[in-house]
Amino acid sequence: MTILKINTFAGMIPRLPPERLPDGAAEYAENCDFAHGELRSLKGPAPRLATTGAVRSLFTDDGLRFYAWPDYTRACLAPTIDDTFGRVYFNTAGQGVRVAQTLGMSSALSNPRPPVSSWKAGVKRPAAPEAIVIPVMITQVSVEVVQDGVVVKAVDISSTRGDIVDWVSFTVTVPADLMDGLSTEPDPAAADAQGWVSGADELSATWQENGFEMGMYDVSNVFAGGTWQINQYGQVKLGGATVDAHTVTYKGTRYTPASLLYAELLSGEAAVTGSALDLQFRVLMLDAGGAVVSEAIYPHAANGEIENSYILSVPKSVAGEVQTVAYVAVAVNDWGEESAPSDPILVERRDSGLESAVLRVTHTPDPDQRPISGLLFYRTYAGFTNASYFLVSETPAVGTGGVYPLTDTTTEPATTITLAPSQAYWDEPPIGAKWMAYAGNGILCAADGRDLVLTEPYRCHAWAYRMTFPHAITGIIEADGGVLVTTTARPYFVYGAHPEQMTQQAINAEQAGITGRAMARVEGAAIYVSNDGLVRASGGQASIAESQHLFTRNDWRSAYKAHFPTMALSAWDGRLFGILDGQTDGHFVLSFGEASSYAHLDAGRALTGIAVSATTDETYLLYADGFAEFGGGEDMALVWHSKQHEFPRPTAFAAGILRCRGSFTVEVHRDGALIHTETVTHTQDAERAFRLPPAGRGSHWQIRIAGTGTFSRIELGASFEELKHG
Repeated sequence: MTILKINTFAGMIPRLPPERLPDGAAEYAENCDFAHGELRSLKGPAPRLATTGAVRSLFTDDGLRFYAWPDYTRACLAPTIDDTFGRVYFNTAGQGVRVAQTLGMSSALSNPRPPVSSWKAGVKRPAAPEAIVIPVMITQVSVEVVQDGVVVKAVDISSTRGDIVDWVSFTVTVPADLMDGLSTEPDPAAADAQGWVSGADELSATWQENGFEMGMYDVSNVFAGGTWQINQYGQVKLGGATVDAHTVTYKGTRYTPASLLYAELLSGEAAVTGSALDLQFRVLMLDAGGAVVSEAIYPHAANGEIENSYILSVPKSVAGEVQTVAYVAVAVNDWGEESAPSDPILVERRDSGLESAVLRVTHTPDPDQRPISGLLFYRTYAGFTNASYFLVSETPAVGTGGVYPLTDTTTEPATTITLAPSQAYWDEPPIGAKWMAYAGNGILCAADGRDLVLTEPYRCHAWAYRMTFPHAITGIIEADGGVLVTTTARPYFVYGAHPEQMTQQAINAEQAGITGRAMARVEGAAIYVSNDGLVRASGGQASIAESQHLFTRNDWRSAYKAHFPTMALSAWDGRLFGILDGQTDGHFVLSFGEASSYAHLDAGRALTGIAVSATTDETYLLYADGFAEFGGGEDMALVWHSKQHEFPRPTAFAAGILRCRGSFTVEVHRDGALIHTETVTHTQDAERAFRLPPAGRGSHWQIRIAGTGTFSRIELGASFEELKHG
């Protein structure tokens, strides 16, 4: 009993002759889906969305709005968290990195096209500042008497000091009238009929007994009535006792002999408010705007005595140590993106705060970049590491006529914001950047000759790092938490959390990459086109074995080498699509793994490329006049030819059974000749029995299937009875 039975379907293996294919493999397959073991039609593209120009690259963030480019372009959303500007970075090979906004995208029905408005990524670095140092002009000096934190008297002495505006050192003498009007008893004291003057404030007195100095203090709190009396002889009456006082101390002033206090009480000169402990002088120096540029506080008197004339030293206007301060300027655009800092300028200025540095930068922004909002200035400060540049002012300096000024009077940091250590290397992206890719952790990268250029994390305008390879880079694609970099010699895996820590690891594959366009990610692996076949890289390892299972080197090159420069790879539903730009046929669909399969793709019209939206996980076929979502249309017409089933003895088949759902035409070929055609249409999965004509025996039998739907199995036998028991 001889039966030809096919109930498992697979794709082509071009390296094997038709008669040596495994059971279920195809001599030819087109538009076939083998994912379920059955023969199914691939779902075709949805209706075409028209564009006025060719589409070779497509970007969408929501499947509703698009950018479309006529040249191969890579694009991605800014990886910055909560980006309020909707930045879209894109790189057309050899044309640098540019940035647009999502608000400029077109709906699918509104002729998607390249961004109408886009800008070169990055911010142009300004030139080094120019600087001059000028002193702050003091226009007013005042002296205040402060008691318990309250100003009780103030005198402006500016008009009496002509040398103030000359910016020299000078000494302030407290005017005598500064003490006037500070008495708690504005009127002179009066003596009673016996010549005694009474008081209730604190008084201390000393007297002599037997040659020894005696004393009594705080008499107002000790004696009944809390009062004391003094006469013109210096006698002090303490309650009921009278002593011949040698000295008395009243409100911080010592009187010797004690009779001096009596005289000053009668004249009113001893009635001064305050004491040496709570009375202070404060000297203020003000500039033309009334701002205090210096403040000095002095105790009233060290010896406890009141002086009407008190000498106060005011600091010299340019006092302080001379320090060398470094300034840099940074351009900032209206998105808050900063440039690399300018070269530093060194300025010598004193640390008194009475000198100001006037900076100016002449800067012409790049008109092809986002407009700048101004320049920020950073500087060093004494007491901090020289590597710390602190932001002088959070408000950017606005330019006039291309000149951006700043006046700095600070002596210590006004903010905690410092210049990033790597900011000195924040370059604009290379003009010839190619194959832009996302490297994880907010980092973009691109190729510049033999260099892999990377951005500062989450700052896609700042291309701060370079990694050099032994050979020119031919392509880049995200892979395994890093990127796969192909070169003209071999591939490398680049990984690391930060560009400063990233390393390059040569992969155990000697196949050079052809082009970044012919690279794709499928189920966690990166796949690229080489001259030897398709190389699959994953887990730091690379292999061409799966490709070699399908193609010999000659088979691969014969079929596709002429199309290598324009071949585009992309993933769809776990399979790899290969598109030949400008071709109607020759495209392929391939799946890797234990059941590798390969089939042709015929979309019914010329294709220019294929695109995948990482955001929506949708795949689009690209045309010379539009694009269409793949898998969103009707079943495509499949074609599948079985292997050449070879039998050791000539065999004749007379009966057949097939099972399918859909519309199919089945041809039975014997020794290369068509002997029967069976057409079937089933709206549900069902069997069809059919008879073959008595065409004789043959050694090679082949089944050819064409149609749409799902084809489950086919069996040929000498009779239906034989098929029933087979």
